[in-house]
Amino acid sequence: MSTQPVKPETVAPEWPAAKPADIDAATASAIIEARAISEELTKEHGVPAVIVGHGIDPVTNGPVVRVDTAEGLIALAIPAVGEPYVIQRGGQRLLRLQAVRRPRAQVATVARQFVGVLQARNLV
Repeated sequence: MSTQPVKPETVAPEWPAAKPADIDAATASAIIEARAISEELTKEHGVPAVIVGHGIDPVTNGPVVRVDTAEGLIALAIPAVGEPYVIQRGGQRLLRLQAVRRPRAQVATVARQFVGVLQARNLV
């Protein structure tokens, strides 16, 4: 019988439980829609995934879809239900889309209008 030294049990330090971010249901819904629009842009409209993202805009503090273009980051703001989608740069409004946000997301329509604007301005 071999006698190997017994290793003492390692005890993990006690860490405080992680707290979820303070995001309301409307903002969470808008972030989910932004992610879906981002995926639609890359999968259906051929926008390279490396230049598309989504998240919270640090200037407006609202959910956006971001596209990195030659003119800088262009963002599609996800509005409250009933409001039109707005394209912005640096928090400043460039123009709005015809699409108005509905309770049930219209991801394909919004993505098509957004990419149409970007293509018309030779940004993608």
